[in-house]
Amino acid sequence: MLKKDKTLWSETYDRELTDIFAIQNDVAEQIAVALRGKLTFDEQATLQVAPTHNLAAYDLYLRGWALYQLYRQEENEKAIDLFKQALASDPKFALAYTGLASAYVERVARFGSEESWIDSAINLCRQAIMLDPKEVRGYTELAHALQYKGLAKEAYEPIRKALELDPNDWRANLFAAVELAGTRRYEERYTYLRRSFAANPTDTHAPNSLGYLWWTLGDTDRAEKWIQRAVDLESNAERHLMMECERLVMRGDYAAALPLLRQLPGDFFAADTWVASALLVDCYYHLKAWTEMLGVTDKMKNYQFGAVSFLPRAIALRHLGQEAEAMQSAQECARLAQLDLAGQNSDSNYWNEWLLACSLKFQGRSEEAYEYLHASFAHGDVLSLLIPDTPHFEIFQSDPEFQGLVAAREKENLQIRAKIRVVEGNYH
Repeated sequence: MLKKDKTLWSETYDRELTDIFAIQNDVAEQIAVALRGKLTFDEQATLQVAPTHNLAAYDLYLRGWALYQLYRQEENEKAIDLFKQALASDPKFALAYTGLASAYVERVARFGSEESWIDSAINLCRQAIMLDPKEVRGYTELAHALQYKGLAKEAYEPIRKALELDPNDWRANLFAAVELAGTRRYEERYTYLRRSFAANPTDTHAPNSLGYLWWTLGDTDRAEKWIQRAVDLESNAERHLMMECERLVMRGDYAAALPLLRQLPGDFFAADTWVASALLVDCYYHLKAWTEMLGVTDKMKNYQFGAVSFLPRAIALRHLGQEAEAMQSAQECARLAQLDLAGQNSDSNYWNEWLLACSLKFQGRSEEAYEYLHASFAHGDVLSLLIPDTPHFEIFQSDPEFQGLVAAREKENLQIRAKIRVVEGNYH
């Protein structure tokens, strides 16, 4: 555990293997005390409860969790088998249910399995909570599954419960930060991410997200430092490569990023940022390789990205002089965005409002486009989700009205940056 770039504790333990839970409790107590200074009565009571008395089941769980965190398909399937073995050894072992749930979410989120596995994950988490309502992981993994399913409002309560049980839990803080993605609540999001990283300085998600947050706010030096930390921590070759590609794209070094991106699957993503095909589109756009850009958008349709894949396609077709086909793609983008908009809640409308605004403006329907553009800016922070200097900006970039909206956001970001620097100062 690092704080102020110094070790918070360094202890050795000379006990029997059967005392593993006592050792874990001692370490957890030292972490909490080091981070916050004291434990509440409820936290002290929670630490005294062993997750299982079956050491074989616990060993299987730990091995499964280690494989899960490699974020590779083969290892994820092995983790699923280990979690199932743990449950066979102890059917009342709540943590094993949550581990299996996490791996099922990964099946869908990263490896493209059927959406029904998310429902299975939700059910497993609810079983875990029934078995052990004091186990924080049941709530964090339930929130994770609900967030991926697009049920942000339903995920709110599990996150709050997880934070109540353990305010310093790294996954509780991580998913609390995910909950704020696409909002202007940067200070809160930064606090959650920073706390998550303090509790687990070996995980790459928090430093990666911290880097992108700084980049969004215009502080490239701090962004580079955080992204470099994530890259240094990442042991998975594909994720490591993807992070390097993301950084090159954000720097505007498209020629250097291009050959590296070609090595990755088009639907690959490293954390909570962009997929490889979206970065490829951005590179080809800035290198004016319109035919290649069009080819990527053709493949994007196979990944079922929906409306978002039709907008860069329209842009590429227009640059190739195929105006009729370009208009058809823009119209299809608008159609799909409207369908998604009709089926979503207000928490996530802003993204489809942005796509609808872009596609309408592309078709020359400026008045309608700006209605949706203003709605998008009002309902969320769409600029934080876009690749820096995205091709989307071409559609609006010559308009003073759009330039004024972006300038106003940049001015607000200066004030937010100052507040977040105060938060960061607490860790130095």
